[in-house]
Amino acid sequence: MRWIAIACLFAVFLLPRLAHAANDTSVIRDWKVQWIPEQAVSEAVPSSTRPWIESGADRPFTVLPEGMRGMWVRFTVPPTSGWQRPGLLVDRLYGLDLSVYEDNKLLYDSKRDFIFDLNKLLVPIDQYAVPKEIYVRILSSTERVGFISSVHIGNFEALSKRFLLKDMPDLLLGTSIVLLSLMMLLCSGFLHRTQRSSWISLCLIALTMGTIIIAYSPLPYLYFRPFGKFLLLLFDLSLFIMVPAINYYVDQVFEGQFRLFTKFRHWQAGYCLLCMICLIVYLAAGNRFYSVYYVLTTAILGAFILVQLVFIILLSVLYAKKGNKNAVLLSCGIIFLALMGTVDLILYFLTGKRYVLYLWKFGIIGMMMTLVLILARRISADYGKLLNYSKELELYN
Repeated sequence: MRWIAIACLFAVFLLPRLAHAANDTSVIRDWKVQWIPEQAVSEAVPSSTRPWIESGADRPFTVLPEGMRGMWVRFTVPPTSGWQRPGLLVDRLYGLDLSVYEDNKLLYDSKRDFIFDLNKLLVPIDQYAVPKEIYVRILSSTERVGFISSVHIGNFEALSKRFLLKDMPDLLLGTSIVLLSLMMLLCSGFLHRTQRSSWISLCLIALTMGTIIIAYSPLPYLYFRPFGKFLLLLFDLSLFIMVPAINYYVDQVFEGQFRLFTKFRHWQAGYCLLCMICLIVYLAAGNRFYSVYYVLTTAILGAFILVQLVFIILLSVLYAKKGNKNAVLLSCGIIFLALMGTVDLILYFLTGKRYVLYLWKFGIIGMMMTLVLILARRISADYGKLLNYSKELELYN
Protein backbone atom coordinates (compact mmCIF):
# COMPACT_ATOMS: atom_id res chain seq x y z
CA MET A 1 0.00 0.00 0.00
CA ARG A 2 2.90 2.34 0.72
CA TRP A 3 4.37 1.86 -2.76
CA ILE A 4 0.93 2.30 -4.34
CA ALA A 5 0.49 5.59 -2.46
CA ILE A 6 3.90 6.81 -3.63
CA ALA A 7 3.05 5.88 -7.22
CA CYS A 8 -0.26 7.75 -6.97
CA LEU A 9 1.45 10.85 -5.58
CA PHE A 10 3.99 10.66 -8.40
CA ALA A 11 1.21 10.38 -11.00
CA VAL A 12 -0.89 13.19 -9.49
CA PHE A 13 1.79 15.78 -8.73
CA LEU A 14 4.92 15.13 -10.78
CA LEU A 15 3.70 13.74 -14.13
CA PRO A 16 1.42 16.71 -14.94
CA ARG A 17 4.31 19.08 -14.30
CA LEU A 18 6.62 17.09 -16.53
CA ALA A 19 3.95 16.90 -19.21
CA HIS A 20 3.38 20.66 -19.01
CA ALA A 21 7.12 21.28 -19.24
CA ALA A 22 7.37 18.94 -22.22
CA ASN A 23 4.46 20.65 -24.01
CA ASP A 24 6.04 24.07 -23.47
CA THR A 25 9.16 23.17 -25.46
CA SER A 26 10.04 23.07 -29.14
CA VAL A 27 11.72 19.85 -30.30
CA ILE A 28 14.31 19.84 -33.09
CA ARG A 29 14.84 16.38 -34.58
CA ASP A 30 16.87 17.28 -37.69
CA TRP A 31 20.29 18.88 -38.03
CA LYS A 32 23.39 18.86 -40.23
CA VAL A 33 26.89 17.72 -39.31
CA GLN A 34 30.36 18.46 -40.66
CA TRP A 35 33.39 16.34 -39.73
CA ILE A 36 36.46 18.04 -38.21
CA PRO A 37 39.86 16.63 -39.29
CA GLU A 38 42.57 16.11 -36.69
CA GLN A 39 44.64 19.03 -38.04
CA ALA A 40 41.70 21.45 -37.76
CA VAL A 41 40.65 21.02 -34.12
CA SER A 42 41.34 24.70 -33.32
CA GLU A 43 38.70 25.97 -35.74
CA ALA A 44 36.27 28.45 -34.16
CA VAL A 45 33.97 28.42 -37.21
CA PRO A 46 32.94 25.59 -39.55
CA SER A 47 34.81 25.14 -42.81
CA SER A 48 33.27 26.67 -45.93
CA THR A 49 34.73 23.91 -48.15
CA ARG A 50 33.85 20.73 -46.28
CA PRO A 51 30.34 19.38 -46.96
CA TRP A 52 27.42 19.30 -44.54
CA ILE A 53 25.67 15.94 -44.04
CA GLU A 54 21.97 15.59 -43.23
CA SER A 55 21.44 13.98 -39.83
CA GLY A 56 18.89 13.87 -37.04
CA ALA A 57 17.47 11.97 -34.08
CA ASP A 58 16.28 9.15 -36.36
CA ARG A 59 19.59 8.89 -38.27
CA PRO A 60 22.37 10.23 -36.04
CA PHE A 61 26.08 9.95 -36.88
CA THR A 62 28.03 8.84 -33.83
CA VAL A 63 30.93 6.73 -35.12
CA LEU A 64 34.00 8.91 -35.67
CA PRO A 65 35.64 8.24 -39.07
CA GLU A 66 39.36 7.58 -39.27
CA GLY A 67 41.43 10.77 -39.35
CA MET A 68 38.67 12.86 -37.74
CA ARG A 69 38.72 14.48 -34.31
CA GLY A 70 35.12 15.67 -33.96
CA MET A 71 32.16 17.27 -35.69
CA TRP A 72 30.23 20.50 -36.13
CA VAL A 73 26.47 20.28 -35.58
CA ARG A 74 24.25 22.95 -37.16
CA PHE A 75 20.52 23.39 -36.54
CA THR A 76 17.96 26.18 -36.77
CA VAL A 77 16.32 27.40 -33.56
CA PRO A 78 12.78 28.82 -33.85
CA PRO A 79 11.96 32.29 -32.44
CA THR A 80 12.47 32.35 -28.67
CA SER A 81 10.74 35.61 -27.80
CA GLY A 82 7.87 33.64 -26.28
CA TRP A 83 10.02 32.50 -23.35
CA GLN A 84 11.19 34.83 -20.63
CA ARG A 85 14.52 33.01 -20.32
CA PRO A 86 15.00 30.59 -23.23
CA GLY A 87 17.39 27.67 -23.15
CA LEU A 88 18.70 24.76 -25.20
CA LEU A 89 18.89 21.16 -23.98
CA VAL A 90 20.39 17.99 -25.46
CA ASP A 91 19.64 15.03 -23.16
CA ARG A 92 22.27 12.67 -24.60
CA LEU A 93 25.34 13.16 -26.72
CA TYR A 94 28.82 11.72 -27.12
CA GLY A 95 31.80 14.03 -26.80
CA LEU A 96 34.46 15.39 -24.46
CA ASP A 97 34.89 19.06 -25.43
CA LEU A 98 31.77 21.11 -26.26
CA SER A 99 31.49 24.65 -27.66
CA VAL A 100 28.21 26.37 -28.60
CA TYR A 101 28.15 29.36 -30.99
CA GLU A 102 25.41 31.77 -32.01
CA ASP A 103 26.31 34.26 -34.78
CA ASN A 104 30.01 33.56 -34.15
CA LYS A 105 29.48 34.41 -30.46
CA LEU A 106 30.61 31.76 -27.98
CA LEU A 107 27.71 30.87 -25.66
CA TYR A 108 29.14 27.84 -23.89
CA ASP A 109 32.48 26.08 -23.61
CA SER A 110 33.29 22.89 -21.72
CA LYS A 111 36.42 20.74 -21.74
CA ARG A 112 37.18 17.42 -20.07
CA ASP A 113 40.59 16.11 -19.10
CA PHE A 114 39.19 12.62 -18.47
CA ILE A 115 37.85 10.06 -20.96
CA PHE A 116 34.11 9.74 -20.35
CA ASP A 117 32.26 10.64 -23.54
CA LEU A 118 28.61 10.28 -22.40
CA ASN A 119 27.54 13.90 -22.02
CA LYS A 120 24.62 16.35 -21.72
CA LEU A 121 24.20 19.94 -22.87
CA LEU A 122 22.16 22.72 -21.23
CA VAL A 123 22.75 26.29 -22.42
CA PRO A 124 20.80 29.56 -21.95
CA ILE A 125 20.26 31.37 -25.26
CA ASP A 126 19.14 34.87 -26.21
CA GLN A 127 15.63 36.04 -27.04
CA TYR A 128 15.03 36.75 -30.74
CA ALA A 129 12.00 37.14 -32.97
CA VAL A 130 13.42 35.36 -36.01
CA PRO A 131 14.95 31.88 -36.41
CA LYS A 132 18.66 31.60 -35.66
CA GLU A 133 21.30 29.04 -36.51
CA ILE A 134 23.22 27.45 -33.65
CA TYR A 135 26.57 25.71 -34.14
CA VAL A 136 27.90 23.13 -31.69
CA ARG A 137 31.49 21.93 -31.94
CA ILE A 138 32.11 18.50 -30.42
CA LEU A 139 35.62 17.09 -30.00
CA SER A 140 36.49 13.65 -28.69
CA SER A 141 39.44 11.30 -28.39
CA THR A 142 37.19 8.24 -28.33
CA GLU A 143 35.45 6.52 -31.23
CA ARG A 144 32.05 8.11 -30.50
CA VAL A 145 30.88 11.68 -31.10
CA GLY A 146 27.59 13.45 -31.86
CA PHE A 147 23.99 13.94 -30.72
CA ILE A 148 21.94 10.84 -29.90
CA SER A 149 18.77 12.63 -28.78
CA SER A 150 16.60 15.50 -29.94
CA VAL A 151 17.30 19.17 -29.20
CA HIS A 152 14.77 20.84 -26.88
CA ILE A 153 14.18 24.61 -26.93
CA GLY A 154 12.10 26.15 -24.16
CA ASN A 155 12.07 27.86 -20.80
CA PHE A 156 15.48 27.45 -19.16
CA GLU A 157 13.98 26.63 -15.74
CA ALA A 158 11.80 23.84 -17.14
CA LEU A 159 14.72 22.46 -19.15
CA SER A 160 16.90 22.51 -16.02
CA LYS A 161 14.36 20.32 -14.22
CA ARG A 162 14.36 17.89 -17.13
CA PHE A 163 18.16 18.01 -17.14
CA LEU A 164 18.22 16.75 -13.54
CA LEU A 165 15.19 14.45 -13.41
CA LYS A 166 16.26 12.29 -16.36
CA ASP A 167 19.34 10.93 -14.55
CA MET A 168 18.34 11.43 -10.91
CA PRO A 169 16.83 7.90 -10.53
CA ASP A 170 20.21 6.35 -11.37
CA LEU A 171 21.96 8.42 -8.72
CA LEU A 172 19.30 7.62 -6.12
CA LEU A 173 19.44 3.93 -6.93
CA GLY A 174 23.24 3.76 -6.83
CA THR A 175 23.46 5.80 -3.63
CA SER A 176 20.81 3.65 -1.93
CA ILE A 177 22.67 0.45 -2.79
CA VAL A 178 25.98 1.92 -1.55
CA LEU A 179 24.44 3.05 1.76
CA LEU A 180 22.76 -0.33 2.21
CA SER A 181 26.05 -2.13 1.61
CA LEU A 182 27.84 0.07 4.16
CA MET A 183 25.16 -0.65 6.75
CA MET A 184 25.47 -4.37 6.04
CA LEU A 185 29.24 -4.11 6.37
CA LEU A 186 28.89 -2.54 9.82
CA CYS A 187 26.60 -5.40 10.89
CA SER A 188 29.12 -8.03 9.79
CA GLY A 189 30.95 -7.76 13.11
CA PHE A 190 27.97 -9.32 14.91
CA LEU A 191 27.93 -12.45 12.75
CA HIS A 192 29.64 -15.77 13.34
CA ARG A 193 32.95 -16.35 11.59
CA THR A 194 31.44 -18.98 9.28
CA GLN A 195 28.76 -16.54 8.09
CA ARG A 196 30.96 -13.45 7.90
CA SER A 197 32.80 -14.33 4.70
CA SER A 198 29.61 -14.67 2.62
CA TRP A 199 28.16 -11.54 4.22
CA ILE A 200 31.25 -9.44 3.46
CA SER A 201 31.42 -10.70 -0.13
CA LEU A 202 27.76 -9.72 -0.59
CA CYS A 203 28.55 -6.29 0.88
CA LEU A 204 31.39 -5.87 -1.63
CA ILE A 205 29.09 -6.89 -4.49
CA ALA A 206 26.45 -4.35 -3.44
CA LEU A 207 29.04 -1.61 -2.82
CA THR A 208 30.73 -2.04 -6.19
CA MET A 209 27.44 -2.38 -8.11
CA GLY A 210 26.11 0.83 -6.56
CA THR A 211 29.35 2.64 -7.37
CA ILE A 212 29.21 1.44 -11.00
CA ILE A 213 25.64 2.75 -11.36
CA ILE A 214 26.66 6.16 -9.95
CA ALA A 215 29.83 6.42 -12.05
CA TYR A 216 27.99 5.48 -15.27
CA SER A 217 25.60 8.43 -14.97
CA PRO A 218 26.70 11.67 -16.73
CA LEU A 219 25.45 13.97 -13.95
CA PRO A 220 28.37 13.51 -11.49
CA TYR A 221 30.85 14.38 -14.25
CA LEU A 222 28.96 17.62 -14.96
CA TYR A 223 28.52 18.84 -11.39
CA PHE A 224 31.77 17.44 -9.96
CA ARG A 225 34.06 17.92 -12.94
CA PRO A 226 37.30 18.19 -10.87
CA PHE A 227 36.58 14.67 -9.56
CA GLY A 228 35.98 13.16 -13.00
CA LYS A 229 39.20 11.14 -13.01
CA PHE A 230 38.47 9.92 -9.50
CA LEU A 231 34.97 8.76 -10.53
CA LEU A 232 36.41 6.85 -13.48
CA LEU A 233 38.98 5.31 -11.13
CA LEU A 234 36.18 4.18 -8.80
CA PHE A 235 34.29 2.72 -11.77
CA ASP A 236 37.25 0.60 -12.89
CA LEU A 237 38.20 -0.49 -9.37
CA SER A 238 34.59 -1.42 -8.60
CA LEU A 239 34.45 -3.59 -11.72
CA PHE A 240 37.74 -5.33 -10.85
CA ILE A 241 36.50 -6.03 -7.29
CA MET A 242 32.93 -7.02 -8.19
CA VAL A 243 33.91 -9.82 -10.59
CA PRO A 244 35.92 -11.94 -8.09
CA ALA A 245 33.48 -11.07 -5.27
CA ILE A 246 30.58 -12.58 -7.25
CA ASN A 247 32.64 -15.70 -7.97
CA TYR A 248 33.55 -16.09 -4.30
CA TYR A 249 29.93 -15.70 -3.18
CA VAL A 250 28.70 -18.20 -5.77
CA ASP A 251 31.41 -20.67 -4.75
CA GLN A 252 30.19 -20.35 -1.15
CA VAL A 253 26.63 -21.11 -2.32
CA PHE A 254 27.91 -24.20 -4.15
CA GLU A 255 29.83 -25.11 -0.96
CA GLY A 256 32.99 -25.63 -3.04
CA GLN A 257 31.65 -28.77 -4.74
CA PHE A 258 32.78 -27.72 -8.22
CA ARG A 259 36.58 -27.68 -8.24
CA LEU A 260 36.70 -26.46 -11.83
CA PHE A 261 34.74 -23.35 -10.88
CA THR A 262 36.98 -22.81 -7.85
CA LYS A 263 40.05 -22.88 -10.12
CA PHE A 264 38.31 -20.54 -12.55
CA ARG A 265 37.52 -18.21 -9.64
CA HIS A 266 41.17 -18.09 -8.60
CA TRP A 267 42.33 -17.55 -12.17
CA GLN A 268 39.84 -14.73 -12.85
CA ALA A 269 40.75 -13.07 -9.55
CA GLY A 270 44.38 -13.10 -10.70
CA TYR A 271 43.40 -11.46 -14.00
CA CYS A 272 41.44 -8.77 -12.14
CA LEU A 273 44.56 -8.15 -10.04
CA LEU A 274 46.49 -7.79 -13.32
CA CYS A 275 43.88 -5.25 -14.48
CA MET A 276 44.44 -3.26 -11.29
CA ILE A 277 48.17 -3.21 -11.99
CA CYS A 278 47.44 -2.07 -15.57
CA LEU A 279 45.26 0.69 -14.14
CA ILE A 280 48.13 1.93 -11.97
CA VAL A 281 50.52 1.88 -14.95
CA TYR A 282 47.93 3.61 -17.15
CA LEU A 283 47.43 6.42 -14.64
CA ALA A 284 51.18 6.79 -13.99
CA ALA A 285 51.81 7.10 -17.75
CA GLY A 286 49.34 9.95 -18.05
CA ASN A 287 46.66 8.08 -20.03
CA ARG A 288 49.03 7.49 -22.93
CA PHE A 289 48.25 3.78 -23.39
CA TYR A 290 44.47 4.07 -23.56
CA SER A 291 44.05 1.64 -26.47
CA VAL A 292 46.05 -1.11 -24.73
CA TYR A 293 44.31 -0.46 -21.42
CA TYR A 294 40.91 -0.54 -23.15
CA VAL A 295 41.62 -3.93 -24.74
CA LEU A 296 42.84 -5.50 -21.48
CA THR A 297 40.22 -4.10 -19.10
CA THR A 298 37.17 -3.78 -21.35
CA ALA A 299 37.32 -6.09 -24.35
CA ILE A 300 39.10 -9.09 -22.78
CA LEU A 301 37.59 -8.69 -19.32
CA GLY A 302 34.14 -8.28 -20.88
CA ALA A 303 34.57 -11.60 -22.68
CA PHE A 304 35.67 -13.25 -19.41
CA ILE A 305 32.63 -11.84 -17.61
CA LEU A 306 30.40 -13.32 -20.30
CA VAL A 307 32.09 -16.71 -19.81
CA GLN A 308 31.69 -16.27 -16.05
CA LEU A 309 27.94 -15.67 -16.34
CA VAL A 310 27.46 -18.68 -18.63
CA PHE A 311 29.57 -20.84 -16.28
CA ILE A 312 27.52 -19.81 -13.24
CA ILE A 313 24.23 -20.42 -15.07
CA LEU A 314 25.26 -23.95 -16.11
CA LEU A 315 26.49 -24.90 -12.65
CA SER A 316 23.39 -23.39 -11.03
CA VAL A 317 21.14 -25.47 -13.27
CA LEU A 318 23.12 -28.63 -12.43
CA TYR A 319 22.98 -27.82 -8.72
CA ALA A 320 19.27 -26.95 -8.90
CA LYS A 321 18.48 -30.40 -10.32
CA LYS A 322 19.57 -31.82 -6.99
CA GLY A 323 16.71 -29.94 -5.35
CA ASN A 324 18.76 -27.06 -3.91
CA LYS A 325 16.52 -23.98 -3.71
CA ASN A 326 19.47 -21.62 -3.30
CA ALA A 327 20.77 -22.76 -6.67
CA VAL A 328 17.34 -22.14 -8.21
CA LEU A 329 17.31 -18.58 -6.84
CA LEU A 330 20.87 -18.00 -8.01
CA SER A 331 20.00 -19.28 -11.49
CA CYS A 332 17.02 -16.94 -11.72
CA GLY A 333 19.08 -13.93 -10.64
CA ILE A 334 22.00 -14.62 -12.97
CA ILE A 335 19.72 -15.47 -15.91
CA PHE A 336 17.78 -12.23 -15.38
CA LEU A 337 21.01 -10.21 -15.29
CA ALA A 338 22.37 -12.01 -18.35
CA LEU A 339 19.08 -11.47 -20.22
CA MET A 340 19.01 -7.73 -19.45
CA GLY A 341 22.68 -7.37 -20.39
CA THR A 342 22.19 -9.32 -23.62
CA VAL A 343 19.22 -7.18 -24.68
CA ASP A 344 21.25 -4.05 -23.88
CA LEU A 345 24.18 -5.22 -26.02
CA ILE A 346 21.94 -6.26 -28.91
CA LEU A 347 20.21 -2.86 -28.96
CA TYR A 348 23.59 -1.15 -28.61
CA PHE A 349 25.06 -2.80 -31.70
CA LEU A 350 21.84 -2.72 -33.75
CA THR A 351 21.66 1.06 -33.32
CA GLY A 352 25.28 1.58 -34.35
CA LYS A 353 26.49 2.19 -30.77
CA ARG A 354 23.99 5.04 -30.29
CA TYR A 355 21.95 3.22 -27.66
CA VAL A 356 22.65 4.14 -24.01
CA LEU A 357 22.78 1.01 -21.85
CA TYR A 358 20.31 1.01 -18.97
CA LEU A 359 18.56 -2.38 -18.75
CA TRP A 360 21.59 -3.87 -16.97
CA LYS A 361 20.65 -1.78 -13.92
CA PHE A 362 17.39 -3.70 -13.56
CA GLY A 363 19.40 -6.90 -13.93
CA ILE A 364 21.67 -5.81 -11.09
CA ILE A 365 18.66 -5.09 -8.87
CA GLY A 366 17.17 -8.51 -9.62
CA MET A 367 20.44 -10.33 -8.94
CA MET A 368 21.00 -8.38 -5.71
CA MET A 369 17.55 -9.43 -4.49
CA THR A 370 18.29 -13.10 -5.18
CA LEU A 371 21.70 -12.88 -3.46
CA VAL A 372 20.12 -11.33 -0.37
CA LEU A 373 17.44 -14.04 -0.34
CA ILE A 374 20.09 -16.76 -0.62
CA LEU A 375 22.08 -15.30 2.27
CA ALA A 376 18.93 -14.97 4.39
CA ARG A 377 18.05 -18.61 3.66
CA ARG A 378 21.55 -19.75 4.65
CA ILE A 379 21.45 -17.81 7.93
CA SER A 380 17.97 -19.17 8.63
CA ALA A 381 19.15 -22.71 7.85
CA ASP A 382 22.14 -22.32 10.19
CA TYR A 383 19.82 -21.08 12.92
CA GLY A 384 17.50 -24.05 12.33
CA LYS A 385 20.43 -26.46 12.60
CA LEU A 386 21.45 -24.80 15.86
CA LEU A 387 17.95 -25.24 17.31
CA ASN A 388 17.80 -28.90 16.24
CA TYR A 389 21.23 -29.53 17.74
CA SER A 390 20.16 -27.88 21.01
CA LYS A 391 17.03 -30.07 21.19
CA GLU A 392 19.01 -33.22 20.45
CA LEU A 393 21.55 -32.28 23.11
CA GLU A 394 18.77 -31.64 25.62
CA LEU A 395 17.18 -35.03 24.88
CA TYR A 396 20.57 -36.71 25.17
CA ASN A 397 21.17 -35.16 28.59
